[in-house]
Amino acid sequence: MEIEYRTARGEDAAAVLDYCRVIGAQTRNLTFGAAGLPLGEEEERAFLQRQEQSEGDATLLAFDGAQLVGMAGVSRIARSARLRHRASVSVSVRKSHWRKGIATALMRLCIERARRMGCTVLQLEVLCENTAAVRLYEKLGFAEAGRFARFFRYEDGTFADAFLMTLDLTGQEGDAHEV
Repeated sequence: MEIEYRTARGEDAAAVLDYCRVIGAQTRNLTFGAAGLPLGEEEERAFLQRQEQSEGDATLLAFDGAQLVGMAGVSRIARSARLRHRASVSVSVRKSHWRKGIATALMRLCIERARRMGCTVLQLEVLCENTAAVRLYEKLGFAEAGRFARFFRYEDGTFADAFLMTLDLTGQEGDAHEV
């Protein structure tokens, strides 16, 4: 299996939206369900095109042949001087490609992108019950910084808590390829 990693472009909008519908139906660990992202194709295209022009915010994609099998994002928390050192990251992988190193590779690319953006702190939220993801983030150096009670409210009325995890990038060496 040869996975190709690259930065998303505007023309990837339809593939990204289709991917989100598929993965939204495969797990309850995402902020969206089987309906996917609440965006139309033109809105997603405009979002991806804005990222292409940004100083670092990016959506990174993983392809197995022509199939989109993974996606990650890195974006600044805010542009203000007091917060521009922080970025948020997220990652997802199609269930057929779980446990094949794709999430790890995408996260390493996000970490390197954040470093190039001048960020020194990365943050993410992960459901407490998503132990595989928590282990992945810990392996990459993230540490629990807090807990959000009732972070998700599912359609059936149940709730799920999430950890806030952070990674301090000061003094760390990069080891990912540039995307």
